[in-house]
Formats: sequence, structure tokens, C-alpha cells
Amino acid sequence: MASGEGWEAAVRAEVGAVAWWDDLDSADLRARFKAFTGQRSDWPQPTVLFWKDLLLRVARRLRVCSAPAHHVTSAWFARPGGLTPLCLPQVLEEMRADGDVLLKSELIDPSSTNLHQLVRRVRLMTISSRKAVWQEDILVFKLLIEERAADIARQLSDSHWTSTCVVTISKFNSFFVDMDDAHIALCFLTQHGKARYLLGRKQDPIEGVKVALTASQVPAVSKLDHDTLHLVWTEEKLQEQLDVLDRRWEIEFQWQQIVRHCLSVKVMTPMTHSKISHEGQSQMIQDGNMLMVLILMSSMMVTDHA
Repeated sequence: MASGEGWEAAVRAEVGAVAWWDDLDSADLRARFKAFTGQRSDWPQPTVLFWKDLLLRVARRLRVCSAPAHHVTSAWFARPGGLTPLCLPQVLEEMRADGDVLLKSELIDPSSTNLHQLVRRVRLMTISSRKAVWQEDILVFKLLIEERAADIARQLSDSHWTSTCVVTISKFNSFFVDMDDAHIALCFLTQHGKARYLLGRKQDPIEGVKVALTASQVPAVSKLDHDTLHLVWTEEKLQEQLDVLDRRWEIEFQWQQIVRHCLSVKVMTPMTHSKISHEGQSQMIQDGNMLMVLILMSSMMVTDHA
């Protein structure tokens, strides 16, 4: 789970400056950490809402849309001495019943074969009861995926005027801090008609995603979508090559500046000075000029391609 902020810092930020969180003998902490008893109607509603809200806020701060169940129940909110919220498994079951939490095992991988997807759908439909949450399960937070999808749509809408947008899989993954999160989100969105998975067949396979930029469902993938994916993929590859040339040119230019500065202030030793002849300096400058020509040519290629 990649994130720039650890669990403890995220929990601390979301819990706030409350004295009871650090006081293991506090009645408030004990009340919130103890397991629920009796029927669902007997559970303390404020405590249930407290943990539901805190769990989502911590995950949102960590910028994740999913998490292993054992991390949530045993690590995120653990206090000194190994004290953990005994009510969290029950809270997660409540969130499962409300549809706020899904399991990764319930999602269908859109990159799998059509037959495999069909078998998975039939299998999920035949399950009569909701599967209990096990510690090895991966929890999927529905609200956070929907929030991330809305944010992706807003960002892509700035450069697209259509109701859908085709992006490469690498572009889609860049909206997430964790590759597993990106894949889980793709599974969820395709399963709910908010995205379509594309696999280009021209030469090397090219993966892409057709994303909804509005509240409507994403229409079926067309030949135009595949052509668009190939064009977008080509543009990204050209941009990567340009970035490499830019970095090489910057390094070469900096090296030329250093050499010229050393020669101008005469701080180079005779041995070092002899190693860099006039021909060598000219060759370095020619190489730099050649890089600039390549950059300009690549820029023209990208412009013509667009």
C-alpha cells in the first residue's frame, strides 16, 4: 500500500486532538473499542457511525481505495499494549450489509477472457448468502472509488469535450498511488458500466480504458476507440522519447558549461586540459546541436501526428 503518509499519522490527523485516544484507561476509549453485544438493534449507533466515518476518512487521507482486512482491524487503530477495536469486524459487516464495503474477490477482472468473466458472474449470482469478511480479504471502499472516478472525470474533462475518453492503462494507473488500487478501481468501474477495458491488437498488445466523463453509462467499445487508443499510445511513447532527449540535452549543456567555465578560469590541470582538446570540445558542441535537431524533428512529428 503505497502512500506518503503512514497509518499512525493518518489516524492521528483524523482523530484529532482528543485526550481519550492516548489514555488507555479512558472510559471513552474503552467504550469505543469494546465489541458489540446482542442484536444489531442493540449496537450503540454513535459508535458504529464513529468507526464508519473514521475508517473512510483514514483511507481517504492515505489516498487508497482498498486495504487488507487485517490491516484495518489490527494495525490502523492499534494502541500501545496491543489494544485494538474489537468492534471493527462487526462494523465492517455492517458496512458490507449497506454496500459501503465490497470484497476484491467479488469483482470481475475485465482483462480476463470472456468465458472466465461469464463463469465469475454466474458464480457470484449463485451465492445465496453474503460472504463473511476474513482477515485475508481485501476490502474495497465503494465511496472512495466513486470519489476517485469523479476526480478522474473532472481532470480528463479539461481536455476532452466528449462524454467519454480513451486513455492508456498507464495513464489510468497514474491517477492512483497504488497499482493494486488502480486495478481494483478498473474492475469496479467496468462492472458498473462506468468504464470499458480495451486491448489493442496492432502489433504489440496495447491496454487502455474507455472512461465515462458524465453520469451516463459507457457505450460499447468501437473500432474508433481502438484507433484512438493506438494514437494516444503512440503520442505517449513519442513524449517519453522527447523527455529522454530533453534530459540528455540538459546534461550535455551543463557539462559544456562546466568545461567552458573551467577553461576560462584556468583551474584545470595540464593533464586534464590536454585530455579535452579543441576537437573534443567541438565534438561535444556538435553532439549537443545534434540532440537539439532531434528534439525539433520529434516535436514536428508529434505536431504532424496530432
